[in-house]
Amino acid sequence: MDRDKVTIGHAQKTQSLLWKEVVKAMAERDNLRLLDGGDSVGMTDNQYKGMLLDQLEDWQEILDLAIEAANTEIQKKAEKQIAKINEKLKF
Repeated sequence: MDRDKVTIGHAQKTQSLLWKEVVKAMAERDNLRLLDGGDSVGMTDNQYKGMLLDQLEDWQEILDLAIEAANTEIQKKAEKQIAKINEKLKF
């Protein structure tokens, strides 16, 4: 049971770190838009793909930890997220 708590804690920490990176990227984008004096054009395809690949790597690590801990609930959630990310990478 303690291992499950560690795995869940790791998943929550990873998710929190991912959101911090998203918020940071959005703030940087907004700052650049203000400096340029124009409208934001959003993320380039390469930036988006890079973000997705980073997320995929994080979710793969969570999946590996879930398998190691024999936590099928987290394993299913991680597999679902990995499938979603892989689908988004098909552009």
